[in-house]
Amino acid sequence: MNGLATVYLTGFGLVLIWALFYFGIRPYRLDLVRHKLFVLRDELFMFAADGGISFDDPAYFKLRSRINALIRYAHTINLVRLLILVTHKDFEKNPAFARAQREWEAARNSAPAGAREKINEINNRVAMTLA
Repeated sequence: MNGLATVYLTGFGLVLIWALFYFGIRPYRLDLVRHKLFVLRDELFMFAADGGISFDDPAYFKLRSRINALIRYAHTINLVRLLILVTHKDFEKNPAFARAQREWEAARNSAPAGAREKINEINNRVAMTLA
């Protein structure tokens, strides 16, 4: 009977650890990522409001749209999907992805020099937040 009790207690402990992660740590991490993305989006807005870049500039619009999409779909981002995205290079052959990437680079490069540096900084911080 001692072996059976050990199996039950081990199973119960594993279920408790899973519940703690799934219902405690995971929602906290999701809220933390979304909060950091909101802060970065607010920083981008304040940069535009202070005259650093025009609200109509394509670089501002594309970066703001990217941050909004990440806020909306942050719950779908996980380690496995991130590893697949980083290691799987076939997505670059996708015409829609290639077009979006070219548009982003063109918009970023057409921004004024000071604005380009700030936009690159915010974009890098967005990527680091996701990582």
